Amino acid sequence: MLIAAIEQAIANETLKVVMSSSPDEGSLEGQGWGIPFPPAELIYSLGMTRDPRALSVWDKVADVVKAKPEDFADELPWPFHYVDSICYGAELLGDPAAVPILKKLHSRPALHNQAAKKGFVIDFDLEKRALTEVTIGRALGSLGEPVGYEILIDYLDDNRANLAEFAHMSLEQLTGRGIGTSPHAWRQWLAENRGSLEPVPLLERVDG
Repeated sequence: MLIAAIEQAIANETLKVVMSSSPDEGSLEGQGWGIPFPPAELIYSLGMTRDPRALSVWDKVADVVKAKPEDFADELPWPFHYVDSICYGAELLGDPAAVPILKKLHSRPALHNQAAKKGFVIDFDLEKRALTEVTIGRALGSLGEPVGYEILIDYLDDNRANLAEFAHMSLEQLTGRGIGTSPHAWRQWLAENRGSLEPVPLLERVDG
């Protein structure tokens, strides 16, 4: 049922939810502003099943989500919802077969090399793009893919503290190591352990 509903949405080209203006405060839409709308919530639900059949669905969704820079200007950050739902499902499944799908998403120019090391970033659209990249890095790392660790390490000295801490927390959770926040120390760790990385799937679902 979930797979059929998502594939129907892909066929009907209704994955993207576009809202012309912010919903009125207090309305049902207003209360849900910023949370995933259908069919994104269906992709989250599919990931929770830990069903390997989700892999082919995620691949199709990844083809649709081009994540162009202008997509992040919408009040509803739809590219993030779809990328995050795939990443979440991949972390739960723990199957390295999802790595090519995640790399496909990461290859999008707006989701690649988004770390900021100089000056102040006041463009929230750029921060949303960076958050999406860190999310991909975390998922790749959870599948034992070195590129995921490289992404997370690159954000350790990002000048946006929330992203730097998310990357640091993710590295500690994936490795069980308390190496600190030095990119150099983590790169040294990765060089020493690159050949022995294993998937670290999520053991518990986070439904809310």
